[in-house]
Amino acid sequence: IEYADLKEYFSGLPGTPSLQQVRDAVRTVRQSKAMLIVEGDEDCRSAGSFFKNPIVDAAEAARIAVLANQLAPGKDIPQHAGGNGQIKLSAAWLVEHAGIQKGYGHGPAGTSRKHALAIVNRGGATARDIINLKNEIQQRVRDIWGLRLEPEPVFAGFPEEI
Repeated sequence: IEYADLKEYFSGLPGTPSLQQVRDAVRTVRQSKAMLIVEGDEDCRSAGSFFKNPIVDAAEAARIAVLANQLAPGKDIPQHAGGNGQIKLSAAWLVEHAGIQKGYGHGPAGTSRKHALAIVNRGGATARDIINLKNEIQQRVRDIWGLRLEPEPVFAGFPEEI
């Protein structure tokens, strides 16, 4: 969960939220993104956010912003300070604006209907199905934006080139 999500959740509310309110907010936001296990919600069968938000230098961020303005006029890519003068770009925004929408997929492997950054197993997907979808998403983002998204989950028992 991002700080911006909590800031939006608490916007307009007076005072400083209590620890319990922050906990409840985190759970509410995570559930809205299918990031909590909820009986009957097939979108919650994921490893969470599947790709890391890319961190780039200012020149690369400017290149992506110009490209974003050409491909999606009026829609700025969300970005945040990434430390040491670097800029963190929204992987979810890059994925969605590369044509991979919420709910996209092939058979039992797809993206969550609630969050395009989560790859889900809708039931019966194999590891190969998940890897193939991961590869497709990475390729689309590379083709459109010229960036390689790095997976966030650790792949145990797979070759290094995954």
